[in-house]
Amino acid sequence: MAPSHDVWLEVVEVDPAFRGVVLGVGPGGAALLLQNPGDSHELSDPATGALHEHVVFHINSADAAYDAAQCVWHGTFKLRDEGPSGHGDSAPFTLRFSRVPVRSQAESPLPATGDFDQSGTTDLGDWPAFAECLAGTAQSPAPNEPALTTCEIDCLNAFDFDDDLDVDLADYAGFQRAAGN
Repeated sequence: MAPSHDVWLEVVEVDPAFRGVVLGVGPGGAALLLQNPGDSHELSDPATGALHEHVVFHINSADAAYDAAQCVWHGTFKLRDEGPSGHGDSAPFTLRFSRVPVRSQAESPLPATGDFDQSGTTDLGDWPAFAECLAGTAQSPAPNEPALTTCEIDCLNAFDFDDDLDVDLADYAGFQRAAGN
């Protein structure tokens, strides 16, 4: 980057117990925590334009707000350039971290099956979970029915037939094709 850039990472929104950590830059060399909306940290050296800071993202299981049932943590951030370059803020972007591995056709020969209840067949018993997971094109599933699932990764693993990280009408077609198998 040009020397006139002064890039900062700013927290827009984060789930409880999720944070960015910058090691050795706080008072006395302590870690700086980016965990509340508005928290920010300078990533670049305005004199040289070099990016010199690395943020490590962390889910703190010792935090009082940590929820062991949560399977995906979200952090939304934006980049700001406070230098004289005239660049505006970036659009907010969201990072997602999960303790549940994501099934991928690229990594596994097993595509989504639609068999959410793992009964061995895709049938009407899987329909309630599919309906809970259906979010639409380019939308992350946001299931909120504890009796079925609250984990968007579980939704993607079972119902994202086209591997585009959503559960939409294209996946409904895949669910229909899989029904009875």
